[in-house]
Amino acid sequence: MTSSPTPSPGLLAESGLDSRLLDCWEVTLAMSLLARGRRDVRSVLGSQWWFAFDPGGEGAPRLDFEPVDDRCAALAGLRPHTGRPGPGRLAETCRTALDRGESPMVVTDAYLLPWCPYAGRKHVEHSFAVTAAGEELRVVDGYDNRTEWGDARPLEAVVDRDLLAVLEGDPATRVVTLRPVPPTAAIDRTALFQANIAALADGNGFASYRPFAEHYCHAGVEVGDFEAFCEACWTIERRRGLYATWLDDLAAEPGGGAAEAAEVAARFRAEIVPRWAEVNRFAYLALRRMRAGRRPNDSLAGLVEAAAAAEAALAAELVARFAVPGRPG
Repeated sequence: MTSSPTPSPGLLAESGLDSRLLDCWEVTLAMSLLARGRRDVRSVLGSQWWFAFDPGGEGAPRLDFEPVDDRCAALAGLRPHTGRPGPGRLAETCRTALDRGESPMVVTDAYLLPWCPYAGRKHVEHSFAVTAAGEELRVVDGYDNRTEWGDARPLEAVVDRDLLAVLEGDPATRVVTLRPVPPTAAIDRTALFQANIAALADGNGFASYRPFAEHYCHAGVEVGDFEAFCEACWTIERRRGLYATWLDDLAAEPGGGAAEAAEVAARFRAEIVPRWAEVNRFAYLALRRMRAGRRPNDSLAGLVEAAAAAEAALAAELVARFAVPGRPG
């Protein structure tokens, strides 16, 4: 039997990874990657600066030009694999994964989890890492966030047989494990930055910020749709903060480009991050107004467009400075 890795919030702290810049799934994935010995998790999760939104599609804006599962495989040598346990088999599925030396992660509905602030209040996808599996599950939830129903803080919990049955009965419940893939080259942050510049040069989606704002910031928007907008703004703010921190990592790389990278990091932190913090703050104020029966302030769309303009301007400047001639996007 292979010794099972043990994800924990302590691993995040030891690695210098700020969990407040991660959403729930990213926290769970980061703990599991660290438990498997992968150290540069920030490059896996935070080295992409991107935005794309399709007003005719479904779901949140896309903030990655390369899927995170692909980046996880390429940079960490581990690819997430998702399975749905059959009735009565959640504990068995996790136990089998642990016996293989994997780190099973359960994704389910936070509404069902008694330790979550969302329990009984809001249906939203949530995840946790499993550290032991018998008749019950011992789990670690590393999420760190302030919600309108209280704070979510890192903790350990037990999923007893009654809760197991509830989770198994929910169609949203699935188990994700990290499967080894052929080894890749060592992470090269400079190459990752150059790939981001190439993607931006090939046609970034920052122009779709305008339809994003128009889709949600209008007089007839429903409260439920506006809640989705607020969640998207929250995610963008965190991802921009994470990218700024990753740029600090890039600036710390040995080599002749450290000063330039430090300048880019400082520019991003000064010109981009505060704008999305402002958008996020005003979006939630607008949501409170809507829930009280009032309409959101008309200035919110302008704040989104100002943040978008700042991103587009900085991206254009960086493409002009760093794009490699003749390199495909």
